[in-house]
Amino acid sequence: MIENKFDVILLAAGESKRMGVSKLRLEFTSHISFAQQIINQYIEHDELNCIYWVVNSKDLEFAQDFKKKYNKIKIIENKYPQKERFYSIFLAIDKMPILYNCFIQNIDNPFITFHDINKIINHTNKGDYLVPQVENKTIHPILISKKIVEKIKFHTNFDTTLKKFLQLYKRETIEIQNINLLFNINTPLEYENIFLRKVKTL
Repeated sequence: MIENKFDVILLAAGESKRMGVSKLRLEFTSHISFAQQIINQYIEHDELNCIYWVVNSKDLEFAQDFKKKYNKIKIIENKYPQKERFYSIFLAIDKMPILYNCFIQNIDNPFITFHDINKIINHTNKGDYLVPQVENKTIHPILISKKIVEKIKFHTNFDTTLKKFLQLYKRETIEIQNINLLFNINTPLEYENIFLRKVKTL
C-alpha cells in the first residue's frame, strides 16, 4: 500500500439498540456530534478522496442535511441494518467509481485524530491491510488496500464478517500513541464512564 490517496467508509448503520439513540448523533462536545468529530479529522486531509457514510433509514435525513456542508461525502443507505457490517462495507464500495486504499471507520470510535490518520497513511506497509495498535492491542480504524477493496466489490457472500474475510490476506500492524482509540461507546454506561470521565484528550 504505497499510494497515499484514500477513501473512508464511515459505518453508522447499526440500530444502536443497546445505546438507545443513534451513536452518530451523540455529543462529542457540547457543539460537536460523534459524526462531526470523525469527519472533521478526515475531511481536511489532502489525500482524502471521499467519505462514504453508511447509515440506516432513520438517520438518512440527518446525514443528508449534514452532507450539504461537504463535497467529499456520499451518503449510502443500508436498508438492512440487521445484517453484518460487511454488508455495509460492500454497499459503500459498490458506489466507488475509482478504487483507492480505504479506512474502515466505526462511528463508536470517535477518537481518531488527523495525526493518527497521517501516521497510518504514511506508513510503508508491505501487507494487504494495516491494523493500528495501542499498547499491543489492535484497534480501529483499519486501512485496507485497493486490492482488498476490489475483492469486496465483487464479493457475493454478505453473511461473512470482515474479520473472517481478512484472514485471507496479509496483515501488518502499526503502533499508535492515542490511548483513547481503545475506547468503544456502545451503551449509555460506557458513554458516561468512558467518554465523560476517562477520555484524556478533551
